[in-house]
Parts: sequence; C-alpha cells; structure tokens
Amino acid sequence: MRAGVLQESFDWIDELQPHMAAAIRENCDPKQTAVIGQATRLVWVPLEYGIGLSTAVHSVLGDAGLLDLGREAILRSGNRTWLRPFRDAAVSIFGYDPRGIFRFTPRGWNMIFGGCGELTFASPVPGTGTLILGGFPPLVSDPMFLKTIQGAFWATLDFCKVQGEVFLRPLEPGGRTCTFDIAWTPREP
Repeated sequence: MRAGVLQESFDWIDELQPHMAAAIRENCDPKQTAVIGQATRLVWVPLEYGIGLSTAVHSVLGDAGLLDLGREAILRSGNRTWLRPFRDAAVSIFGYDPRGIFRFTPRGWNMIFGGCGELTFASPVPGTGTLILGGFPPLVSDPMFLKTIQGAFWATLDFCKVQGEVFLRPLEPGGRTCTFDIAWTPREP
C-alpha cells in the first residue's frame, strides 16, 4: 500500500487527544512507524503496516475509530498532490455525484492498494451502489482492516456532501471476496 495514506493516518492520530494518540502509537510497531515516517508518499510499504495501524487504532478507539481512520486518511490524501489530480478528474467528469465518483473508486484502489485484489462497482439504482473486492490476498480479510476500508469508502459520501451509509457484508470464512453496500440520499439539483 502507499505510504502516503498511512502518513495521513498518523497526522489524524496526532490530532486526537494526547493520551489517545500516545496509546495508539504505543501499540504500533516502532520499526513500521519509522519506515512510514521516512518514506515518500508514493512509496509502497507492506500491507501489514496498514493492518498493524488498524489494530493499534482499534485497541484504543474501537470500531468507530476504524471508520474514522479510513475516512480521514482518504479525505486527507485526496487533498495531497499525489492523489488530488485523480480526485479532480473524477469531479470534473461526474461532479459531486457519489455514483460517478464511486465508478472511479476501482482506479483509486489500484493507486493505493496495488496488487491487493480487484475492486468493481455497480449501481443499478440511483442512490445505491455495491463495491465488490475480489481476489485479494488473505491479509486483506483482516476484520479491522476491512472496517478501515469501509470508512475509506464512506469518505466518498463525505466528500460529495451527501448523507448515507456504507455497509460491510459479513465475510465468509476463507472467502476471497467482500462486498460493501452503499446507500445515500442524492443531492438536490
């Protein structure tokens, strides 16, 4: 995965209450944290680093913290030079319509999580959609990591300024496919 997303995650963590930030950092592997801190944003780091960070955040903030972590990491990354052109291209084509932006999400997945499965999007009905991640390595199925990814997909709704939810369907044991169902209230024209 790209180091930039993890760097944005640590920036968000450092803005939490000091005792929470310290507790999360205490639960992180110091070698991984050092690599992340020294890397440029586009450098690939092992997926285990993202899973380790999700585990550390969960130990302090629980499931809600994982959703926040995913949302903040993607919203912040979208404002950085390495991901902003991608975000701006999607907006220039689709405006702030979640359905259109989600159509671009598979490309964003590959930019951030290259080699970690194939993401597809379908939206047969306006205001709803389904993201399906298939063929991923076993590490991706970590429940805390998937909860963080759920939050990352939720960031699209935040970015488009619509109310909605992202649901993660239960992963079947040993499964190599996970599904995220999305529902939102379309923006007024």
